[in-house]
This record gives sequence, structure tokens and C-alpha cells, in this order.
Amino acid sequence: MWGAQGSDLTHYNASVQVFPEDDGSRVVWIADFLPDGAAGKIGPMMEAGMAAMKKAMDSEPG
Repeated sequence: MWGAQGSDLTHYNASVQVFPEDDGSRVVWIADFLPDGAAGKIGPMMEAGMAAMKKAMDSEPG
């Protein structure tokens, strides 16, 4: 779990969990932030972060 300060957001907390699956892993990333209108800015950042995590996990042997 982590949080952030010093941006346009008035509140931001997030967590990431990794669950084993038959053919790999499932990642659950939850973000709680205010104001709601920041979703247009936060969403693309989370998408980029998920793509980076997938690339890193897919490149690891085993």
C-alpha cells in the first residue's frame, strides 16, 4: 500500500496484490483518489504501470 502528496489530488492511496494462477499470476491494483475528475489523468498512468509490470513479469524466466 502507498499514498502520495503534493499533486492536484486531495487524496491518493493504492495497493497492489499478486495472486498465483494456473498459467502465471493475476495482479490486482486498486487506487482510491480524489477528486473523481482526476480519473482521466490517473487512468492512463495506471495503464502504463500495468503494461510495465506485465512486460517485466513476462520477460522473467519461470
